[in-house]
Amino acid sequence: MKRNVVATMVIVALLAAFVAPVPKARAEAYCNIYVPSRLTIWGPHQSVDVTYGAGCEQSGTKWAHWQLRSHVTDDVVDHLAYPAQHNFYYFDNVFRLGAFSVEPTGGGDGSGNPITQNMSRIDIRSGSVAYVSATRSGDHHEVTVRTYHYSPHYGRIVPTTRYGVLEFRSAGSTTWQGAALVNTLDGNWTGRTWSPGAREYRMVFPDAASVWGVTSAVIQAD
Repeated sequence: MKRNVVATMVIVALLAAFVAPVPKARAEAYCNIYVPSRLTIWGPHQSVDVTYGAGCEQSGTKWAHWQLRSHVTDDVVDHLAYPAQHNFYYFDNVFRLGAFSVEPTGGGDGSGNPITQNMSRIDIRSGSVAYVSATRSGDHHEVTVRTYHYSPHYGRIVPTTRYGVLEFRSAGSTTWQGAALVNTLDGNWTGRTWSPGAREYRMVFPDAASVWGVTSAVIQAD
């Protein structure tokens, strides 16, 4: 009996010596791209910075590509490539203002294996500015609002027709209140607000489809 036990132990030991070790699973390479979530346009062409996550190099990614697709036209307007490309250029005659998807189109590691890539998004719209002025007229303030934005069509800053809210707060108050709904036809609006005392004013325009919103500087009206 003892001899059989010893023989069995020898056989088990020999089999264990010939069992091939289980190979470790290959860690899949990955690469993430980062672009600004919002981009404000002030001219006919503009450089946009692109960065890549540290994991691209650390995980062994050798190359990775993405494409920029417009949500407005569904056109692919540009391509981005790791590791060589660190920016792309906005051009008035190529891009339609609005949102763009940054879509992965493929990549590989040093052995030619595919990698994991992220998808990103960038929203590109024109920049805008707004100005408010006010003068006393009896128990009212005469308020003037002017607003402008960059126009890709004209390639320059132009007056803007848009809707917004003129806000005020009385002396010593921290709460803003609506004074008037404003429509700046050709970039201008003038109106009267009842105000027996001093006030602060500001103009607030919300985001539009192709123009970012803006809040003017605060002005003091006696």
